[in-house]
Amino acid sequence: MTTDTAPRRAQRALFLALPPLLLALAALLGKPAAAQELGVLSTEAGLPVRLEGARPLNALTPFTMNAAGAYTRLRAGGRGFESRQARLGWDAQGHPLVTNDATRRAVLGTLLPGGGSLLSNRRLHGTVELATAAYLAIGIVQASDDRDAALEDYERWRALAEDANDPTAYERQAGIALGLWSEQKRHRERQLLTTGVYLGLGVLESWWFNRPLEAQIRGQQLGLQVPRLSRGKAVLASLILPGMGQAYRHQWRSGVYLAAGAYLAQESLDSYRRRELHERVLVEERGFLSADGLDAGEAERLRRLQERMQQAKDDLHLLGALAGGLWVVNAMDALLSHPEGSRPRGRVPKLALLASPAGQPGLGVSTAF
Repeated sequence: MTTDTAPRRAQRALFLALPPLLLALAALLGKPAAAQELGVLSTEAGLPVRLEGARPLNALTPFTMNAAGAYTRLRAGGRGFESRQARLGWDAQGHPLVTNDATRRAVLGTLLPGGGSLLSNRRLHGTVELATAAYLAIGIVQASDDRDAALEDYERWRALAEDANDPTAYERQAGIALGLWSEQKRHRERQLLTTGVYLGLGVLESWWFNRPLEAQIRGQQLGLQVPRLSRGKAVLASLILPGMGQAYRHQWRSGVYLAAGAYLAQESLDSYRRRELHERVLVEERGFLSADGLDAGEAERLRRLQERMQQAKDDLHLLGALAGGLWVVNAMDALLSHPEGSRPRGRVPKLALLASPAGQPGLGVSTAF
């Protein structure tokens, strides 16, 4: 029969006490911020703030709340302010930490059209950006197919001219096909340029709108600095690209302007291509038929080519007028309209109680306008 020695008794006591200690440690580490208090201020009262976590919370500065450790992301802006967002964390002493990830969103917007807008909570605008980029990309694919088809047509007429005893007619058709192939090639280059400009403006927009959130931390107080929306910035953005100024203000019609602008650009490219193609064919036909005179059938063919070329010119002029009108309306909208939810300066705020993530009243109040 063995007797308990002092080391055995200490080992047993440690073994029995270990589970409660582990549970207490897990509770301490797992819920360090359950009672954390956070005060959020801004350089101008009334800044909308959204804290995201298990139960998202919307408030207006200034406000104070407990259980702030339940939140992991902070979004500030809207209602007349520019938009900023950052990750929200806590150090070992329980003080708030703000980590900006604006560069990540801007890089995503560079690599994927509309990606930066989607991460910046501009979901409609980001979706339209992605759709219009795909629409213009389809135009590039179609232009490439037309160019390859025109080249095959030229090679076919060239081969027939080489094998024929009298190659005159085949050489004429080969000359026309060569001109059409040259125009289709230039159309593809214009399509690539237009799409590149559009994507470049989307990159500019992504880096412009995804700006870091400026925050000052003093103990448990978080001071935010978010500028108010600028009418000048909205007008400038609208002049750069239709819909950009409205996206800057988080207005839903930014997608309408953006989609309309992309559609008019694509249709203008197609109309210009049709005009050039018809003009090339018309010049070739006139040069060939003028020496021998025109019969009724040849005159009718030239008349139809002339009508098609004129129709393409009319379509191009109409699309140009519509594009100019879109730019003017878009810029005037940015100049004359007010941001949705904006308020005049100088109004006295009303006080409203906050709620904690658990649904209980918070420790402070928030201004509501």
